[in-house]
Order: sequence, then structure tokens, then C-alpha cells
Amino acid sequence: MGLKRWHMWVGVSLLTLSFLYGYKHALVRAAVNQFVLPPAFSITCLSWSFNAFNKIEITQLCVEHDEFSVRISDVIASVSEINVTKMEIKHRLKASASGGFQARPLNIPLLANRPLLNIDNISVISEALADPLSFSLQETALNELLLAGDIHAQLSLAGSSMTTSIELISPLVQRYSAPYLNSLKGKLLLTYDGMSAQINAEIQAVSAYLKSQCRANTQVSGSLSAEIDLQTPLALIDLSQMQTKVTLNKCQSGVPEAYIDYVQSTLDKPYVITLPNQLVMTPSTMTVPKVVATNASSDEIIIQNFQMQLASLDLDFVGRWHHHSNTLGQLTNDVTVKVQDRQFTSEHQIRLQAPQVAVNNRVFHENTFKAKFTAASDLVFDRVNISGSGEAHSNRVSQVDSQFDAVNLAFDFSGAYAEQYQLEANFTLISDAITVQDNQLDDLVIEAGLSIDAQQQLDISVRSSAAQLHLPAGQIDTIKQQFALRSQFDIDELKSGDLSIEINGNTRIDALLLSGIRADNIKVETQGQFNRTLSLEHIVEYADLSVLLEHQLLSQRHPFTITVAEQPIQSLQPLLIGIAPKLQLSSGTINGKIHGDIHTQDASFSAELSDASVLYDSHYVENIITAFSGELSSGEINIINSKLEIEQVRSGAVLSNLSADYMLNAQGAIISNIKANVFNGQVFLPQLALFSEQQDLEVLLSNLDLGMLAEAGRDAGIALSGKVSGKLPISLNNGAVSIQNGQLYNVDVGQLLVQNNASVDALKAQQPSLETVIGLLDNLTVNTLMSDVNLTPDGWLTLGVKITGENEAQAQPVNFNYTHSENIFTLFRALRLSDEITQRVEQALTKSE
Repeated sequence: MGLKRWHMWVGVSLLTLSFLYGYKHALVRAAVNQFVLPPAFSITCLSWSFNAFNKIEITQLCVEHDEFSVRISDVIASVSEINVTKMEIKHRLKASASGGFQARPLNIPLLANRPLLNIDNISVISEALADPLSFSLQETALNELLLAGDIHAQLSLAGSSMTTSIELISPLVQRYSAPYLNSLKGKLLLTYDGMSAQINAEIQAVSAYLKSQCRANTQVSGSLSAEIDLQTPLALIDLSQMQTKVTLNKCQSGVPEAYIDYVQSTLDKPYVITLPNQLVMTPSTMTVPKVVATNASSDEIIIQNFQMQLASLDLDFVGRWHHHSNTLGQLTNDVTVKVQDRQFTSEHQIRLQAPQVAVNNRVFHENTFKAKFTAASDLVFDRVNISGSGEAHSNRVSQVDSQFDAVNLAFDFSGAYAEQYQLEANFTLISDAITVQDNQLDDLVIEAGLSIDAQQQLDISVRSSAAQLHLPAGQIDTIKQQFALRSQFDIDELKSGDLSIEINGNTRIDALLLSGIRADNIKVETQGQFNRTLSLEHIVEYADLSVLLEHQLLSQRHPFTITVAEQPIQSLQPLLIGIAPKLQLSSGTINGKIHGDIHTQDASFSAELSDASVLYDSHYVENIITAFSGELSSGEINIINSKLEIEQVRSGAVLSNLSADYMLNAQGAIISNIKANVFNGQVFLPQLALFSEQQDLEVLLSNLDLGMLAEAGRDAGIALSGKVSGKLPISLNNGAVSIQNGQLYNVDVGQLLVQNNASVDALKAQQPSLETVIGLLDNLTVNTLMSDVNLTPDGWLTLGVKITGENEAQAQPVNFNYTHSENIFTLFRALRLSDEITQRVEQALTKSE
């Protein structure tokens, strides 16, 4: 009976064990979920078996948590070690609890005699990682772990702390480092006890940052340490042992050549950055007391009291850039920067003191500059506000052929951008004197204002004045100018050069004295526009004279047109007072036009003078008519062959119906075919070269009336009739006129009648014996009259007269030789003074003044 009972218990036990083994997976999973794992964890799959008496083989094990799931495959567990072939971890991001992190002392439940753990492959997939993470884990000694793969690290576990050492060459670290980081080496040592953490790192890094053709190479080496209090929480980071050097390469490529000397010392030398020994961080803030960057030659950059709110990225700091060099002197920029509520503001105070600065062949001597600028914007620069003011002074600005003395500049501006631009700016420039070659401008003042309103209306006003402009040929007194520019502002049109600008202005000159010409109260009205090219019209008004100047400023040309509309020539009178005070314009009109290019210095011109009459001293020229045209090329003026007509020239002898041809070229000014009526006859000169100091001329006389010649001689009691012709060889030598071997001869029978002539009657009384001979001349028919004509440069005219004729009353032939000398200059002066027409013109002009 007892044996039977034993067999029964054995059978029941075997049956129970068989049942339990058959359901081992479910039973173990339920037991672990119920009694071993925390509530947040659960085993969702488990498959295991005994590989041997002392080994368990787990083919798969699945653990689920709210934030991750773990799947373990192919595990061999024994008393001495656990070997895992593969572990897959899938991490899921989850909003953090409102309570946040709470520091607690670390308490790791470590077993003294547990088996060592080795995992061949751990794969981590997370939404926080761009790529899966893969590494292996090997426990080389109890609680000493070695990680390899994407992470190269060593991990030491103690009951109350853990220490890890991470190699910075780990692929994971390299993968998530900055893209411009070329090399990163070193080791980071972390000790963590739940309440605090200590970090010590040795770092070697090389980076190259390329921006707009400027390469910044950075080398970092040294150690850093950090103490992190997780209760406060607070981190104190010591960066003072980090050595950082920044070298800028090819950054001058974007700098204009004229300014390279000023930035070379700033950009060529490497910068050494000194970091603080106590950078303070909390979960919400970061504080940096001071960062200094210096280069060996010229620059120091300081950032102080840097504070940042990490959640909102609000920050503020103060900074200074100080530059010192022989080329630029002392330059300081103090700046305050603040970011708050996603709004950026910066304030700048700039000071410059430089003994000498050279820019674009200009040298600035003894210079000072002070300015304040403020900028405010949102972080995407959709709304920007700027404002500032400043002043600059230079004792002297010199160039090769020019100099500015005591130059002062003052300015202020304020502007905003929010889809549209708004700006208000004012500038004032003052200089005591500006010298350009032999010209000097005194007391120059320029005031300019610029505004862009909400409707994008651009207005620019410029006002300038100068006390005096000294020129080699004279001077200009009190110049005042005012210009207004207006446009509908468009930034794209401004960039492309298509912005259209209207220009209006005026210029006032109190007095102008050039080469003996004086003009007072000159007015210039200007209007035009700019659209890729500058086009201007100027109306110059002086007294009654009006001139229109039109010109364009193109890239390769500067065409211009000067138009003088038809107007009385009397409008020119004020201009002639200084250069020809005896010349008076009495009547007539003038018009003309000049068209050319200032850049090439070529021009064509035309002018017309109609019915013009002028009086010079007692010389009167009436009704001048002429029209001419020509061109200016290569510095030479050419006038094509043109016609001149003058109704009368009253200069002692009266010339009427004068006509001539004239031209001007490189060989000189030539007047040809000069014809005029005089003494009821004609005078003809084939050619006269103006401006020629020495020349020989031949004047031809035809059918001059002897009666009019005698009347011109004012010899009372002598009457002549008949006509004479002849030729006069005239020599001009440096302004002196002479005649040698000129000839006159009669062309018909003339008559000589002497009655009541005082000279002849006196001769008869003194020498009665000659009364019979002289009486033959009382009424003489002149068959032949010939005379030699000679004139000396001092005006003495000598006539050698030979007369052959007959006194018909006495039936007596007569041969009469007579030499007559008279100063013709004195004679012509007397004739001019007794000219009634000339006197009346002169009296009328005198009354009109």
C-alpha cells in the first residue's frame, strides 16, 4: 500500500512538472510582470529553454514601456556570464511630466556575484536621432563596461555613482558635430551620483568656416571642467584652460583695393580668444562674464556680462572693439546688445582719432569722428528701426591737385523698414577753403536732407553756399544753390538703376568777374531727371540776356546744347562794359546754338546777327547782317565761309553797302572779297588776314567822286568835280599801317574851281607876281590828274599831285604839280566828331543808360 502511494505521488509530481514545463513561458512572464518589474514595464514576449543543466537559452524577450520598447534575441545565460547576440531599442518621444527632473542620490542595486554581461549588438532607433545608433557592450570586469561602435566609451558603476569616459572620435559625436568642424579629438570624463555631476574634458578641434569668400580657421586645444549641482540646479564651467586661435584667410577679397591697407592688420593676424573661468548655467539661463579676442598687432574685441534666457533665447551683453594702427589710428566701437521678446536692439558709440588717413589718393590730416547708432528689429528682420547722429572733423584733406581746409561733417538720421522703407536724414558739410589747382572756393557750406515717407515718396533737398570762388581769370562772389530731387522710391528699381528722379533747382551768383567781364545778379534755373542717365536743362539769366543749356551725363559721352533764342543784342551790353567800355550796342537781334560733347570736346555751332548797330567811341557801324556756322574739334575752331553785310560804317569817311566773306580755320581768320561804297565810288580789298601781325594788302579804288573828296578835306573855296580810281599798297606791321607808292588817276575830265579860298588869296597878296599864274587855277578844266600816295605809320599822308588841263577863259594850257601833307588820323577824327548822324546815335544811347 505504501509503495503504491509513493508511485502515485511520483506520477502526480511528474504530471505536474510536465504541465508546468509545458506552460513555462506564460507562467514566467506572468510571474515577472506581477512580482519583479515596476508597473510601467511589462514583458510582452518570452521564449526560453534549458540549454544545459547550468545554462538557459532565451531566444527572444520583449519589454514594453511608455517611452521605449526592447527586443532581445538569442541570449545564453550561465552562472558566470550572460551573452546577448542582439538587443533592439525603439525610443518614442513623450511630453515630459510637469514636475520635471528631481535630483536623488544614485542607488544602483549591484549584485556581488552576478554573471558578467556582454551584448554583441545594440541598436537604438529614436525620433531624436537622425540615424540609428549601433554599438556593442562588453563587461570586462564586474561593473566595468566597454562600449564600441558608434560610441567609444568606458563605464564604471558603483552603488552611489557612475563614471563614464567618452572618446570624442566616436562616430556618434562626429556625426552630430558642426558641419564646418574638420577635426575633433579628445576625451570627456563624466562622474554622476544623482545629486551632482563633474565633467572634465581634453579637447583638440580644428574647424573651417567659409562665408562669402572669407574662410575662418579655428584651432581649439586644452581642457575644460564643469561642476553641476543637480539640486539647484546650477553648472559652473571653467573654460580658462582652453586655447582658441582664429585665423582669417582671403577675407580681403571683398574689400575695395583702396581700403585693404586699413583692414589688413585686422584680418591678417590670428586672433587668440580668452574664455572665462566661470561660465554659469542653470536650466533657464546662461551667464558669461567675459570673453576677449585679440590679435598681435591691432585689435581687441571684448564681450562682457553676457546673459541668455535659454527658453526664450532672450539675451543681453556689452562689448567693445578697439583698433589701433598707424594707418587708421585709434578706433573704438562700444556696443550694447539686447534680445527680448524676440526683439533685437543694439546701441553703438563709435570714436575715431587718426593723425593721418589715406583713401583713394586722398590724405586726411588730424581726423576725429564721433557717432551714435541704434538699431532695433525682430529676429527675422521683417521690421527694422535705425537712428543715429555724429560728427567728423579733418584739419586738411589733400590730393595731388586739390586741398580741403578745416572740413566738418555733421549728420543725423532715423529710419524704419516694415515691408516699406521710411527714412529721415540730414547732413551738413562745412569747409573753410577748397583749392583745386589755381582755383579756390572760400567758406563752403552744404546742407542736405533726405526723406522717404509712408507713401514711398523720396525727397532730397540740397542747399549750398560759398563766399567766393577765386579763379586765375577772375573771381565769383557769393554763390548760392538749392536743389530738390523727387522720386517714387522702389528698392528693386534702385538696385537695377531704373529709379526715376525729378530734379529742380536754382543758382544765384551775386557777382562774376572773369577776364574783364563783370556780371551781377546771375540766376540759373535748373530742371531735369535721372533714369540710368542724367538729363538737365539750365536757363541762365543775366540782365536781359537768357541762355538755355541742356546736357546729358552718359557712361561714355556728355552731350550738351547751348541755345540763345533771338533777343536784342543790347542784352549783351552789361558783359562788354569790362572788356570794351567804349563799345555800345544800339539795336539788332542775335540768336545762336552750340551742340557738342564735353567728354570728347567736340562741338558744332551756328549764330545769326540781324540789323545790328554798334557805336565804338565815335565809330558807328549800322545794320550788320551775318550768319555763320562751324565746329570745334581737337581744340581748333573752324568757321565755314560766311557772308557779312553792313549798311554803313561811319568812321570819318562813310563806307556804305559793305559786304565781305569770312572764314576761320587752323591757318587763321580770313576776310575776303571786301567791298564797300565810298565817296560815290567803290573800294575793294581781295583779302585780309585777321590776327596776322605782318601782311601786305592791295586796296583798289574805283570812281571816287573828287567833289566829295574835296568836301571831306574841308578846304573852303576849292571845288573839284570828276572821278578818280587807283590802288593803295598797304603794309600792316604789328598794328602800324603804312602806304608806299600808292596811285590815284582820273577816269574822266574834271573841273577845278577856286573861289574865295583864304590860302590862295593870301598867297596872291603876298606875291603879286604870282597872281597871273595862280589865276590859271581859278577855273581849270582837268584833263589828267595823277597822284602818288604815301602814308607813314604815324598817320602822315603825302600826296604828290600832277595836273594837266586848260583854263578855257584864258585859252591857256596848264601843268600843275602839287605836294600835299596832312595827318589823316587827325583829319578822320575831325570828320567823326562832326558826323551829325553819329552824334545823334551817341546822344540816344547816353540817354538810355
